[in-house]
Amino acid sequence: MSESAAAYRAVLGLDAQHLAARRGLARVLRRQGSDLCPPSASAVRAVVQAPPPPSPPAPDWGTGLCLRDTDGDAIEFRLAADGRLQELVNGSLELVSVGVLSYSAALGVVEDDAGDFEIVPEELPEKVLVLRVLAWRAGVSWYGDEPAGLAQCSLLDEEGDQLHFQVSPSGRLQEYVNGALGLERVQRLSYDRDRGCVTDDAGEFRLLRQERLEKAVLLRLLARHVGVPWCGDDPLPPVDVGLPRQQLPEFRVDLGTASRGGRRAVSSTPAAPSCDHGFPCGGTARAPRGPTEGRGASGRVASGEKLGGRLWEVVGGKDAGGLVVRAEAPLSSRVLEPRLSLGAVVQELEVQGQRLRYRRVSGSGPSRGWVSVRVRGKDLLVECGARERG
Repeated sequence: MSESAAAYRAVLGLDAQHLAARRGLARVLRRQGSDLCPPSASAVRAVVQAPPPPSPPAPDWGTGLCLRDTDGDAIEFRLAADGRLQELVNGSLELVSVGVLSYSAALGVVEDDAGDFEIVPEELPEKVLVLRVLAWRAGVSWYGDEPAGLAQCSLLDEEGDQLHFQVSPSGRLQEYVNGALGLERVQRLSYDRDRGCVTDDAGEFRLLRQERLEKAVLLRLLARHVGVPWCGDDPLPPVDVGLPRQQLPEFRVDLGTASRGGRRAVSSTPAAPSCDHGFPCGGTARAPRGPTEGRGASGRVASGEKLGGRLWEVVGGKDAGGLVVRAEAPLSSRVLEPRLSLGAVVQELEVQGQRLRYRRVSGSGPSRGWVSVRVRGKDLLVECGARERG
């Protein structure tokens, strides 16, 4: 310690022991300053102006198929990371794992574990074709009709150009850009799944995010049919299930008239991949799972459950003139005319999933047949007295 410092402290009357005690107290106060002193105005402003927590990541549209049904619902089928096919309706999870899918080509109706829905006509047949590919990839059992092939695919890229790919009568894949012929013969296609970019002989274009998987699958199918080499990534995203790499199934391109009227007979067993429909025979598709491995908000009655002949009242189908009645449980079975009238009362004979076999007690319509109890969370029939009890 310098002589001047010692003289100064002597004037203040501070000895060495007293000085050490004051220093110790100062250290304690510094450590506890935040607890003993109120926060400064700048600290308060920093807390108030702190950025909000980050929003959850947006859904990856590159792994799903979006479509609309005739009721106006937005339906999305999405491949989960573990390989399951999930279903969302209007943004809410409907099925954690789709177990079965059935398709009626004549009606454009798809049925799954939660019920049935009719795809708007302008989205056929492309949407069903992509859904069939997703079902094959996820090992979902497929009943009823196979979707028809297609000979063209139209899309809008991120720059706003309208692109149209079509198979010519001579078997060439042609590309039109905004109505003008861009490529007389497409000779190669490459896909970057992470960026959603397709490259052909004329250059690169980026698919719209919400259509990324759908359009990439359709282009892949067209390319395979006409023998155009496909490089880069497969349209289907990888899944963490320890399965071998799978090849995208191929559907035959239909160059004739629309085949919505030509239906296969519906059997009690799911449609198996076959060479007739372009699936690799003995391929590596996941083994089909049984239905109802997980359901969302929609309830459903267990298949085959006998409910003791309860009475039900028709409350749906008002705008359509009644409920569609079929001769058998599958949606591809024969339609019985006329429709079951609004307000009709029926007695339950048998239940399979969301399908109910009935005997008509009052009202008009077929005396016996099969109807849907609920579609997309909307009741078509309610148990007599249920509304009064509710």
